Amino acid sequence: MKNKGYVLLIVLILSVIIALIGAGLAFMSKQGFLSTRANTLFNKLQKASHYGINEAIRRIVVSQGVCEEGIFNQDLNVDGVRVRVSTSRRGILCALRAEATLGGARQVIVATTQGFYGIGTFTVKANERVEWLGGAYVSGCDSQNSCNIPGIIVSGPINGVPPGAAKNCGVTGTTGIYGTPPLKPNVRFYDLVPLTFNVNCFYELLHMFETEDNYTGYPMGLGKNPFWKINNNTRQDIEFDKGGLTSCPNPLVIDEPELVWNRQAGDFTIRSWTNDIPSIPPKCEFNGNALNLSQDLPTCTWIRVKKDVNITGVAPNIKFVNASGYQVTISNAGNANVITDKTIIVESKTVSEPLILYTTNKVTINGTATYIRVVSQGNIELKTPSTISNSTLITPNSIINTTHNNLTLKEVNVFARRVNFTQTTTISGGMYYLFGYVESVCNSNDPDASIVTTSANIGTLETPVLFIMVNSCLRVTNPTPIYFNGIFFAEGPTCIVYQNIRFTGISIWNEPNNFENVDQLGSGFYIQFNYGIINTLNNKFWYVRRFECIKDDPLPYAQAILTYHSSY
Repeated sequence: MKNKGYVLLIVLILSVIIALIGAGLAFMSKQGFLSTRANTLFNKLQKASHYGINEAIRRIVVSQGVCEEGIFNQDLNVDGVRVRVSTSRRGILCALRAEATLGGARQVIVATTQGFYGIGTFTVKANERVEWLGGAYVSGCDSQNSCNIPGIIVSGPINGVPPGAAKNCGVTGTTGIYGTPPLKPNVRFYDLVPLTFNVNCFYELLHMFETEDNYTGYPMGLGKNPFWKINNNTRQDIEFDKGGLTSCPNPLVIDEPELVWNRQAGDFTIRSWTNDIPSIPPKCEFNGNALNLSQDLPTCTWIRVKKDVNITGVAPNIKFVNASGYQVTISNAGNANVITDKTIIVESKTVSEPLILYTTNKVTINGTATYIRVVSQGNIELKTPSTISNSTLITPNSIINTTHNNLTLKEVNVFARRVNFTQTTTISGGMYYLFGYVESVCNSNDPDASIVTTSANIGTLETPVLFIMVNSCLRVTNPTPIYFNGIFFAEGPTCIVYQNIRFTGISIWNEPNNFENVDQLGSGFYIQFNYGIINTLNNKFWYVRRFECIKDDPLPYAQAILTYHSSY
């Protein structure tokens, strides 16, 4: 009986073991099935997302490297798998993203590939038509710096170019169109701002201007005064009209240059300083007509003057002079912020210590001035045959030189409605931001148009200029050629009325998509790309994008070499 009991126990144990083995095999079979199914689904999603990337690259190659052509308006359907493809470009680098979904499963592949160009020597976004009249010279070939870019890129057709007039780099001549490629018509541009500057849109460019204090190219600040801190923050002096935007618009929905034109955005107002002036005790009041900052009231940071005053001397530390109600004359003063609602006259300012002038009236500079910042509600008049250097001039009105020849503006940064230089004025370096809002775009007689009628140079190869115009007109005429060296950037409908002007650098026109314009390029039109100018401006102004040179043609094999993939 005992043996029978042991046999029954063994049978029961073996039955349990067999049952466990069976259950384990069933579980393993199920897991194997699920794993195989998941692997099949993974492979299906991966193939679909790869297809999306490859199709985007194919479109970019077919369109000669236009990254925007890789955008799909509708999702792809690849064997029942939905694939969404998007692109983003920075310079000639084009980033691609393909997201494949099926049921609750998803796979994303990202890739980068080479686009063909960012900006050409002459680049226009608008309802644009270029007519070649002959005799002009446009070149994107910089052999000295071994850098080539396209010659002409426009969002419309290019007409009238005879055979042989458009040539690749390596061929020389005195007239014609040269570049890699020389011509690129009908490009679907969305916005030229992020291709020119290290920002995503014009809104961000304006925000950057109004909140930037100092950098290599602007020691006296841009929108902010680096020498006046309120609660440890540098004071913001100007505020731009951004057309009601609070962030970058979607360029597929809102054409920002059109918004800038329709809403007359891009101008600015000067922020009031009334509430930023503290109560000044009687011991820091000055009753004389001659204030010497190096000697008078040495323990006072804020000084209140009680008469028209001539300010001299360099303060040991930054001081503030409230001269509200009184006229101010500056005779070589430094380390001070001077505030008034009357006129300010600068006889000279040669010391290197900073001087900042605020007024709701006009400012007149009669002599040499350096390291000066002028924030004026009225005009700024330059009545000197000398040099103004390393300075910032801000006015919502005009900056004027109609009296003196041989004025030199060296590394001066300007925010103004217009400049009116009817006497010989040499511009050497710096940045000029001008908004004009002329009623008729190419009416150079409009009172808001900028005028440079005689000039030795607008920038040089060593000291190029960044020239930004918003909805405006610039008239440049001279009996002998004027040399413009730098970057010319236009936002909104803008026009240059020129005679005898030779561009070296690049010319970029970010105009509304529906703005109808005809550029007639004939004898007298000259523009030569120079990569060294871009590098110089990038070093001075961090927000100027460093351009990429064209070194490879956008052929399929080149795209494959320069593409990598990752998935998750």
